[in-house]
Amino acid sequence: MKNSIIQNKLFSKVIIYTFSIFILYLLVMFGAHAFDNEIILPTPNKMIKSFFNLLSESKTYLYIFNTIKSLFLCIVISFCIGMFLGVLSGLFNVVRLFLKPWMTICRSLPLAAVIILIMVIAGLNVTPYFVTSLVLVPIIYEGVSNAIINIDKDFIDIYKMDSKINFLVILKVYIPMIFSGIKTAFISSIGLGIKVLVMAEYMAGVNNSLGYAIIPYVQLAEYEIVYAYCIIIVIVVLTIEALPKLIYYLYNKITFQEIKEDCN
Repeated sequence: MKNSIIQNKLFSKVIIYTFSIFILYLLVMFGAHAFDNEIILPTPNKMIKSFFNLLSESKTYLYIFNTIKSLFLCIVISFCIGMFLGVLSGLFNVVRLFLKPWMTICRSLPLAAVIILIMVIAGLNVTPYFVTSLVLVPIIYEGVSNAIINIDKDFIDIYKMDSKINFLVILKVYIPMIFSGIKTAFISSIGLGIKVLVMAEYMAGVNNSLGYAIIPYVQLAEYEIVYAYCIIIVIVVLTIEALPKLIYYLYNKITFQEIKEDCN
């Protein structure tokens, strides 16, 4: 019965998602005909053809791999910094007040100006890492900090009575309750992170990356290939965004199994 319900929900999601993509296809088709300039806004058929042409080239996968590798490195760096600062901020009000202007500055700085400054100061090759991490750290920081602040203190007090070392509090209260905030921050980081990363790669001209791959086609006004690369980026984001959902599902499954074993 449970498997049947899950299958029905999955089928409904696939239908709705497919319908949404079809509507998007029609809107792009209508916009291309209304704009009547295939150089700037080609038809979706041309974009799709260019998309499959790119997939047939081995260098495309090299670009994708290098950009994903850079993205994961940026996310790891940002998570280490953001979670550390977020935990301190959530636990200590003085830390939160101290970091508030820093995070506000990070969120408010013009991205193009930051990229140019880092290109001059740190060099072209490391610019995408610095810029992307600078954008992602405040997002992860806020997600973790708010998740800790919103934890019901009654739960913590109850578990503290059973655990003098507070390991039980960490395992049973903090980790499960901030997991949702971490998952949300992770999903937001992927979408925003890859946009910032590709933009930084484009401006810095980092070799063998998705941002670098777009440069010649922008210069030659072959925008159907630029849009095809955009489709690739969207697919990459959707694929990576599925990871936290899978992890969350496995985590819930393991937790449920542990509860079931304890009851037995």
